[in-house]
Amino acid sequence: MNNITDSKINSPAPDRDRKHRETIRVVSNDIGCGGYARPSAFMKYLQDTASMQHEMNPPTTAELRAEMQRAFIMSRISLSIKADLREHDEIDCFAWIAPIKGMSIDRCYEITRGGETVALGAAVWAICDTETKRFVRPEQKHFGFGFSEPHGFSCRRIAIPRDINMEEAGEFRVAWSAADMNRHLNNTVYADMFCDFMPEGALDERRITEFTISFLREAPLGELLSISRVSDGGEPDETYYFTARLSDGNIAAEASFRLVRPRG
Repeated sequence: MNNITDSKINSPAPDRDRKHRETIRVVSNDIGCGGYARPSAFMKYLQDTASMQHEMNPPTTAELRAEMQRAFIMSRISLSIKADLREHDEIDCFAWIAPIKGMSIDRCYEITRGGETVALGAAVWAICDTETKRFVRPEQKHFGFGFSEPHGFSCRRIAIPRDINMEEAGEFRVAWSAADMNRHLNNTVYADMFCDFMPEGALDERRITEFTISFLREAPLGELLSISRVSDGGEPDETYYFTARLSDGNIAAEASFRLVRPRG
């Protein structure tokens, strides 16, 4: 089910669909062993909403790539999860872009259920020339919709403590089922991947209330990632930091996950 908010679809681009909404139901296959949606589900729902904003207001992302040789690249994403999502919950997902001021694109996200905010998100994107592989300045011609002011939640930066050593947690092979159409590890897979490398039982009594993932390099199909982790040692609330390292030694991604024991 699709809804266009803020204005009619046939109005000029700057005044059209400034904040896009998709109404969906939580998919049962996105529910984890705790009985609530896994973190990657939040990313999938919100990125699908953002994708539909482009699809409903051309140029689409496919048209940008084919006709302008332009592609969107995500650099970093943060999500604040305020409540669990349960099987078959009906939710409204919102995605919009803040007014552009430089080379980067600040995209905002929100999930509501029954009018109450369940999650807030913020991501930093850029536009890449697919032929030269160089970043280019975003322009209105890249967007068939208008922009809207950001909410109060901003994209975080990851600061892994330097005074503690990370431990090797395991390896992850980028297989066919985890790759996107560009034959790289799909960015929505990273959140669940890192959760798989938390210590056993870490999520049994606690919830992820916030996480940030920084994408530094692409992980191609067939790549074997080495995952390392470290905890800040907090109790009962704790933050885990992760790195995913490519076989050439370079870091593909860094992440932080805040775990909190539910109050009451």
